[in-house]
Amino acid sequence: MAAKSADDILNDATLASWHSFDSEITYDSGPHKLQGTAVDVILVPGKVGQGLNFNLDSSYYQIPGYVLLAIEDSSFSMSLWVQRTSTGEGTLVHYSTETDGDGWCTVPIGFSSTGNIIATAWAPDNQVTGPVLSINTWTHIATTYSPTTGLILYVNGESVGGTGVQSNAASWIVVILTLGNSLSGGECSSQSIATGTFSGYLDEFRVYSRELSATEIYALTKDKTCFDGIMDGDETDIDCGGSCPACAAHQMCKVDQDCSTANNNIACLNGSCERKYSCM
Repeated sequence: MAAKSADDILNDATLASWHSFDSEITYDSGPHKLQGTAVDVILVPGKVGQGLNFNLDSSYYQIPGYVLLAIEDSSFSMSLWVQRTSTGEGTLVHYSTETDGDGWCTVPIGFSSTGNIIATAWAPDNQVTGPVLSINTWTHIATTYSPTTGLILYVNGESVGGTGVQSNAASWIVVILTLGNSLSGGECSSQSIATGTFSGYLDEFRVYSRELSATEIYALTKDKTCFDGIMDGDETDIDCGGSCPACAAHQMCKVDQDCSTANNNIACLNGSCERKYSCM
């Protein structure tokens, strides 16, 4: 097995949760195994493998156990794929300290009454307003936060705005995340987000305990493996491991496995795939 790169080690160390919905509907592929609870949502083909379908007013997906989000001004990032099937309002991500969505609660990501995607920070209240998302189209949404940079909202890997330096209040009690519904917490702090049940599909929900860079956010919009068939440094999660074309000389790499071919002709030398002998 190839040694992990520094980037892979950092990713593993700061990945708080990753619900891909591919292994089973409740499973967390991250290191902390924060088991989800699915209520009136079903597994369907998603953006990557399986995803969740929210098609009832009672639909929601809930994940307990987020300690990092309970700490004031703690850096974090969130990422997920969204496909809307209707316009207008809706909650994407809801924070609460109670399973019914109440207690200390706020809505960090959702839609306005006109369908704009919005990300919020709390105390002082501040928000970033993005575009109206097209229906029946997969869109990648991500937010990052640190006290020195503030809150940034990304749509399809591109920043659509940020708050600048911004504090962010917290519950100091372990946070429960609810996807697609604010439940009884519809009156929680949501600023311009019009809370309500989300209608559509969600996939690949991730939470990190640090502020991801713009480059890292962009990488999350790419397929897990070699999406373009070329090992050129834009892969996420796993390396190509030989799935790219043979004789991929001069492509970027981190380990020999990135350059593997059927005849093992390529090796990773100084960050570049180089032929060990004439390409067959």
